[in-house]
Amino acid sequence: MNKFYETLTNLRGDVLFGYRAQVVDETGASVDIYRDRSGTRFTDGSGNIVNYAEASSDTGMAEFYWNAATGQILQITDSAGELARPPIIGFGDNYVLGNLSGDLPTTAIDGLDDTLAAKADTTYVDTNLATKVPTADLASTDTGKGAALVGAKSPFTGTVARSLVDTVDESRSILEWFTDVEKAAARAGDLSVDHTAAIQLALDSGAPVLDMHDYAYRVDGELTLPTAGIKLIGNGWSIERGVANNSDKLFVGAALTGGVEMAGGTLTGNVDRLGVGYSNTAAAIRITGGVPFVTMRDMNMSVWASGLQVYQVAALTLLNSKFNDNHLTGVSGIANNVLIDGCEAKRNGYVGSGNLTHDIYIINGSGGKIINCDIGPNLDTASSSLTLRYDESDSSTGFDDVADWVIANSSFDTTGLHIGSDTGVAVANRKPPKRVKVTGNKFKGGADLWFDDVEACKSENNTGIDTLQVRIGSSYSGYVPGLLSTNDECNQVSESALTTPRAAAATGIIFRSTTIHNSTGNAFVNTAGFGGNAACTIIDPNPTGSGVPFDSNFLSVLASTSSDFLRVRASGRMKKLNRSVLSDTLVGTTAYTPDNHSSDEAPINIRLGSGTATINAPTTSGPGMVLELLIEAAWPTGSTVITFNSAYKLTENTAAVINTSVQGEFIFLRFTYAKSKWVQLGDASWTAA
Repeated sequence: MNKFYETLTNLRGDVLFGYRAQVVDETGASVDIYRDRSGTRFTDGSGNIVNYAEASSDTGMAEFYWNAATGQILQITDSAGELARPPIIGFGDNYVLGNLSGDLPTTAIDGLDDTLAAKADTTYVDTNLATKVPTADLASTDTGKGAALVGAKSPFTGTVARSLVDTVDESRSILEWFTDVEKAAARAGDLSVDHTAAIQLALDSGAPVLDMHDYAYRVDGELTLPTAGIKLIGNGWSIERGVANNSDKLFVGAALTGGVEMAGGTLTGNVDRLGVGYSNTAAAIRITGGVPFVTMRDMNMSVWASGLQVYQVAALTLLNSKFNDNHLTGVSGIANNVLIDGCEAKRNGYVGSGNLTHDIYIINGSGGKIINCDIGPNLDTASSSLTLRYDESDSSTGFDDVADWVIANSSFDTTGLHIGSDTGVAVANRKPPKRVKVTGNKFKGGADLWFDDVEACKSENNTGIDTLQVRIGSSYSGYVPGLLSTNDECNQVSESALTTPRAAAATGIIFRSTTIHNSTGNAFVNTAGFGGNAACTIIDPNPTGSGVPFDSNFLSVLASTSSDFLRVRASGRMKKLNRSVLSDTLVGTTAYTPDNHSSDEAPINIRLGSGTATINAPTTSGPGMVLELLIEAAWPTGSTVITFNSAYKLTENTAAVINTSVQGEFIFLRFTYAKSKWVQLGDASWTAA
């Protein structure tokens, strides 16, 4: 007869005080159990025989005797008979010695032969023990035995008990596929041993998670990612190319059905950045043809042709990772649902590539955030550090839009940020990026912020921009140009629109409260080499330099009476667009043209001398502009006559009193430009104040 004496627990390892243990056979029929070897039955409080043993209310231990048989099942229930944990299948098998495999010669234990022979009892001891002792299934490597029979539970609060094999399956050590020599080299950081073949074996094994530990590995070849995906974990592990290699990728995958996740590793290549003959696909990680997700946490990729190249990714997540010092790009790809947070991408690209290399380059992707990142400088000064754009040649189902992005709280050094359409195709095929918001970023070192053919986009509260550039040229079907720049700070605004979208750009491209540190140059200029003309709305600009606000193209558009492509508006006096003429400037018998094309915010002062003074239209006229004139009657009463030419429309009351001044009096006139006239805003009168 066999004996059971154990603590009853649930799967979490909690002791089940007062719970019941019972045995059933393979058919579910109850198996008789006894209090002792003599066969005393268990009874309930009424004296009825029962086939369960109750665990002690003090220790949780349950004890009973029974005749073990193959296939028997142990059940643990509460007082109502409800299962407290899944049945323990094969419970009886471990008590039937005939089921056990392997031999342990009894002669190896002094005196064991005689003892076993004397105590042989066919009711509960296999008489074969007289010649051998079978070893337990714990030593077996068969499925369902060995580690599958050993329980394991982490000592931390809330962890769940499980079998040892389940625990191992959750994360397999990469070292399981290594020889002793390869293990020793990885642990010691000895890069004289190539681990390519061993790591590939692990990747091919089907293990979903591989623990890379904190060891160093040398990989001179390529590693093919499993189609089902893989997760590599660890903290401080590294892979390094042992020899110069300008052509091979490190990790490569195509058309993966499962995702790829890596954490805590450094991947260092050996690409000659000054050499020739490199492959533009020689990336640390290159995945083509689609993948459900790619996630990188605390990763570092450097000295490859590119750090990370991923194409047709349904979800891309990069967290606290670095992509520096690569020959072409730090990160490039076609991806939706992107989150790049807390990452660094610097010194990628090479000098003189001609707008081909970037720190981060993402095309045809929608639904993304790039936040809290440190980007640039890029070594290719003809390229931007971060480029987000539509590319017609790489358009495919599900990856044919650039829309719904936020780029925020990041820094851009030297080579800036570019958001745009594909300027390399016909204007009718330039699909506009939509709903991109650029906010709270810091630009430095001459970094530009550049928008091409955008729609419903916003730029706000960005500082340190060298040139804020907007080019509108697309005639894509249904395209409505749209960019609202609010409270941006730059050294110059460069804007231009081609003929077809120009009228829409005039109202759709808006610069509001832009601070422009234009020094001695123009605050607003037409984009050189683009071929278009100014077309936008400017509201309350704030040029801080001494240079004139508009270049010749903007001035010519403002002066046009046949179009309304450029609108300059103000909620109050137009700051910085009036000029302060010194108080000793006299206007006598000659006509006077107010010069409002300057950077001073004060009204234009005019002192009236003797004779007839004619006030001409100002040098700059445009829809919504405001003009302020402060006129002083500096000559004796009655010696001055003032007239305004046909460009002005005074109120009736002002026209009646304009020539009734007394020497020393002032009159303040305020106009706005509307319908090709400078229309006075409210009545005015002479005053000595």
